Amino acid sequence: MYGNWAMVNKKPLIALICAVFILGLFVGFTVLRNDFSSQRKMVPVEADLVYAYYKVYNASEGSGIETSNLASYVVILNITNLSDEPLTLSEVRIMSSLADYHRGFPNNNNDYYWSAHSSRLVAFSQTGPLSDPDALKFNRMNFIATVGLMATAGKDSGSAIIQKTGLPLTGISEDEYVYGTSFGNGYKFGFNDEGISIGFTRVTFSPGD
Repeated sequence: MYGNWAMVNKKPLIALICAVFILGLFVGFTVLRNDFSSQRKMVPVEADLVYAYYKVYNASEGSGIETSNLASYVVILNITNLSDEPLTLSEVRIMSSLADYHRGFPNNNNDYYWSAHSSRLVAFSQTGPLSDPDALKFNRMNFIATVGLMATAGKDSGSAIIQKTGLPLTGISEDEYVYGTSFGNGYKFGFNDEGISIGFTRVTFSPGD
């Protein structure tokens, strides 16, 4: 008799334990999900190709360079931070018909810094193997770029993808090609190899020019 009474009274206790266990799992999952989502928040970033300059040439046999077809280039992108927090550039990867580029950036350089809701024109330059010599026959270029930025505080990040096909290339000499319009009458841009910022200078012409 007492044994049956004990078994009957254990049922509410078992049900209570199960309820507490299930509640604990739910709370733990909710906290974990919120923590994970807060660590993985994506911030809005935009990028666009503004200008590209390519110079193609053949290295001589005695140069010691394995690939004889080379391209030196400067690519200017307009990168915009659309978020409410400052970001730093973390990685840029470019693939085009003429040359490829890939570089990671440290977060301790002010030249790689974007304040909230700001845009910057930045340049990337390199010399490397010519990707597709046949692209020059048609004066057209395919261009894909991925730009990644990280929050200066926390783990938020953002990325932008540029994808363009059949971009027209203008030949300005026998071995030089450009994409994009000029930056204004009488203006030229300059950049340094250490950073990515560019600056503009106004070119003055004498009456005899």
